[in-house]
Amino acid sequence: MKVVLANLILVSAVWGSPRLDPLVNTKKGLIRGLQASDGDYSMFMGIPYARVNQSNPFGPSLPYPDFDEVFEAYDDSAICPQVEQFVNQIVGSLDCLHLNIYVPNKATSRNRLPVLIWIYGGAFQRGFAGRFLYGPKYLVRNDIILVTVNYRVGPYGFMCLDTPEIPGNQGLKDQLSALRWVKDNIDAFGGDVNKVTIIGESAGGKSVDFHLHSAQEKLFDKVIIQSGTTLCPSAVPEADTRAPMTIVEHLGYEAEDNADALNFLSTVEPKLVIAAVTELSLTFLPCVEKDFDGVEKFVEVHPINSQIPKAKDVKILAGYNNREMLVSYGNKASGYEDNVFKINLEKTFDLSDNEDLITLVRQFYIGDEDMSVDLKWDLMDFDSDFSYNHPVHRSLQKYLENDGMVYHYIFSYSGGRNLYKFKNNITEVGAAHADEIGYLFDVSIMDTPSDEDQLVIDRITKLWTNFVKYGIWNLEFGNQLAIEVNGKRRTVLGENVFCGVCLRKAKNEDEDALFSKHLKDAHGLDDTLKTRTSTIKEFFTPRISGRIRDGSGKSDKWSLSRDLALWFARSLMPFDTVENDAMIDFLKKYSVIVSDADLPSRHNIAREGLEDVYNSMLAYINAFISKQSSLRCLDCRYVDR
Repeated sequence: MKVVLANLILVSAVWGSPRLDPLVNTKKGLIRGLQASDGDYSMFMGIPYARVNQSNPFGPSLPYPDFDEVFEAYDDSAICPQVEQFVNQIVGSLDCLHLNIYVPNKATSRNRLPVLIWIYGGAFQRGFAGRFLYGPKYLVRNDIILVTVNYRVGPYGFMCLDTPEIPGNQGLKDQLSALRWVKDNIDAFGGDVNKVTIIGESAGGKSVDFHLHSAQEKLFDKVIIQSGTTLCPSAVPEADTRAPMTIVEHLGYEAEDNADALNFLSTVEPKLVIAAVTELSLTFLPCVEKDFDGVEKFVEVHPINSQIPKAKDVKILAGYNNREMLVSYGNKASGYEDNVFKINLEKTFDLSDNEDLITLVRQFYIGDEDMSVDLKWDLMDFDSDFSYNHPVHRSLQKYLENDGMVYHYIFSYSGGRNLYKFKNNITEVGAAHADEIGYLFDVSIMDTPSDEDQLVIDRITKLWTNFVKYGIWNLEFGNQLAIEVNGKRRTVLGENVFCGVCLRKAKNEDEDALFSKHLKDAHGLDDTLKTRTSTIKEFFTPRISGRIRDGSGKSDKWSLSRDLALWFARSLMPFDTVENDAMIDFLKKYSVIVSDADLPSRHNIAREGLEDVYNSMLAYINAFISKQSSLRCLDCRYVDR
């Protein structure tokens, strides 16, 4: 094989056939891996990048010592203490700060490959990096090195006590230690240290966003954020500094103070700690840290208030699935209460001086309808918008304000590998939260993909890995993604196309203040937010205009985002009854075409230009509604006009 190796050791495989197992010489010592049986790549699994401090397991991790002997990287089963979601049992140990590296055999010191580092989701309470969920073969066949990282979750990863010993965000700092390990050692595996992308889904996506916000050194040049950013509701709540006392009391120990409680908990089997936390319904999440001499600080200010200077010139791919909260509502036949809007809005907004906001939101989603199960899909739309879609849009705007290069996607494919629909036996059409994972990874509990599912796997992994390799999000599928518009062939994310996105701004201060003045003053939120919010429809409905250029970077062309088009299609009127003037008035009111960066003013579009946008939009939606096979695979955002 061609991976950068110290030696090639001829051994016998478990099943008896001979194979070459790679031995890599890293700065930490020699690491021996395995040849994969399902592709042309090598696996180095269970490599320790740090270790938990046994005397303070809730605090920062410690460096892992160099290897005195060859480390045999054969085992990816480590999992940090948690209630595992697939078997619903308490599992794991504190010997869990491991990472797995999957290397195509063509990687060499002369042919270094880009690196993709996966950070799993799980609400910061659960998750693991092994092949049970994250089999690598679909990604590594596209000539990238994949790294998957374990980090602490729950009380061991996110207890925040505002003390030097337990400042908070230990799980995020575990991830940081892993990124630094990769920076120092990935060249030994044939990796390109200058082409590192970090990727995460849900809490993993929030984690990636935290790394983008952090003041630490930049250890990546691209990021992929799937269904979660730091602006999601309750992503950074107030810390529960009494948590140790609460836990030890539940375990029957009378502690004098937090220090005494923590000394006791450091001696308790971690599974008992997780059991107590579960019975008490305690949740541990990222927090804003205080300053302590000699203690590394990761989250310095609330993300709403923080700028993102690290985003400058970073390529950012961010998006979500088209029915994020589908699993929560798919099998729900009752329990629809009229206060669902109030309960959710209170998570983020101070409603004490204006409860009319609840009515406004309610009217937007369900009008004057009485609450019933018949409205569950409208309520799902609200919950999806509130919990994921709009926070992603707000984050996109912040990235752009900090000179990031932004790509935005929506995934909506409904097939046999939609992970969370599969897990929860949901048959409703659409892509739920985390459903895309089944198309990025070889999930062990799923059967061989159907031909249609395999096509989606091929295309989404090509999109993602092209972004990792080139920083350009294209498919290289040519006319397979083309549609007819006014007799002309127009491609959906064809070759040599890259996209930027701009969010519509509020037209005036009254619109701007509609939501911002109700935001809770958590962690010292300031008035800067008022420049980043707008109207009710804008707050909960996508309003993004896409900028599309040819490969040369010259002559920008403009398109309306598919979000806006679909909102138009489902909320206003049938297309076949739309009058020309009504269409133009709508587009003038709700679309903002933003000029190229080198132009001094906004781009003015004549009536003919708006009609062209509308016709493209209409053709695109009709193609989707008719479920043409060329478009069903991926809910791509842009039409190349």
